Amino acid sequence: MQTSVKWLSTATLVVVAALIGAPTAQAQIPIRPGVTFRQSPLFSVNPYLAQYGRNLAFLGQAYGAFYNSIPPYALGYNPYAGVPYTAPAVNPYLSTGYGSGGAATLTSNPYAASPGIGSYGSPGSASPYYSNPYTSYYDPYGGYFRGVADLTSAYGKYEIDHNRARLLNQEVERSKIETRRKIFDEWRYERMNMPTVEDVRQRTREIELTRARRDPPLAEVLTGSTLNSLLSHLKEAHAKGQRGPTTLALDEDALKKINVTSGHGGNIGLLKPLANSGKLSWPLSLRSSAFDKLRHDVEFHAEDAVNRAKINGEVDAALMQSLLADAKQLHKTLEDSVGDLSPGQYIEGKRFLNLLDDSLRALQDPNVRNYFNRKYEARGKTVSDLIDNMAKEGLTFAAASPGDEAAYRVVQTFLAAYDDALTRLASNK
Repeated sequence: MQTSVKWLSTATLVVVAALIGAPTAQAQIPIRPGVTFRQSPLFSVNPYLAQYGRNLAFLGQAYGAFYNSIPPYALGYNPYAGVPYTAPAVNPYLSTGYGSGGAATLTSNPYAASPGIGSYGSPGSASPYYSNPYTSYYDPYGGYFRGVADLTSAYGKYEIDHNRARLLNQEVERSKIETRRKIFDEWRYERMNMPTVEDVRQRTREIELTRARRDPPLAEVLTGSTLNSLLSHLKEAHAKGQRGPTTLALDEDALKKINVTSGHGGNIGLLKPLANSGKLSWPLSLRSSAFDKLRHDVEFHAEDAVNRAKINGEVDAALMQSLLADAKQLHKTLEDSVGDLSPGQYIEGKRFLNLLDDSLRALQDPNVRNYFNRKYEARGKTVSDLIDNMAKEGLTFAAASPGDEAAYRVVQTFLAAYDDALTRLASNK
């Protein structure tokens, strides 16, 4: 369209130029019937260009008629597109409003539908024209292209969602791997820092040794646990060549009341009096008439077993079975009599029977003879000699027999003093 306008403009300029350049002539040119005007004598038309101008004007009218028959939108131009203008240039086709009294203003668009006004020919219509035919024009190719565009957009969205889902799935898998790695790292950390059984044992030994050095409870002394904690530490020190003072002498009578045990276990201490034709020291809770027969059987069988152990180095199986049966019956009778005893009496009787069980276990030791030939006993003039003898024979301290509590407290005091002196000497070195 712009090319056509330029062509018409050029043709018009040519006509004007020809008219200006033509010879001057005076003539009267009729405008309409009854109205003429006299042409200026200074202006004349070239006779050779007059016909050309008329032809050109005719062609222009024909082309204009043809061009006007073509809709503007077919050439890519919509003269009614809403482009707002600023004053003073006003687009008369933008506004559809009405002036006062319902009259259309200069800015009204006769082709735009007005609010409340029907179409052409309808009652109350204010416009003699049809509605704008260009605003609702249906493009036969638009639906196809819109469908293709929607399909393309949907496919693109599907690809985006699909890849986004795959990416999310990879994130989940990556998180699983990271979680497994953290679990494994935590397991390694806990395994590296968790104390082993040996660490716990060493820590327990250190705690028990510290407790044995600092005036432990009498019950722990009588069970032999305190003495064994000190003994274990002192044996290790002697094995390393460390020695304490040799002036700490022990009372021989106190050592005779100290019970020891071998690696096989058991404690012969309760049956020691029987080796010297003595008697068992029964507690008050076991002296009632309900225990008379059991006490007699145990003393008879136990004395016979001690003599056989001293002479033969072992006890007959039948004799051991009788002793074990008697001990079991004593436990049962004590349980049946618990209602007739005070708590202290019951505890005293239970402790005695537990020592009896340990003595019977010692009688089953293949080396039971050593308990009666003074090989398995606590001996030594000094604390250092006692430790060396216990280490040589592989002995440890056993629980105290009734009546030997004072001897255990004395030995514990000497062992703690020796341990303290040895520790100080090692620190000074």
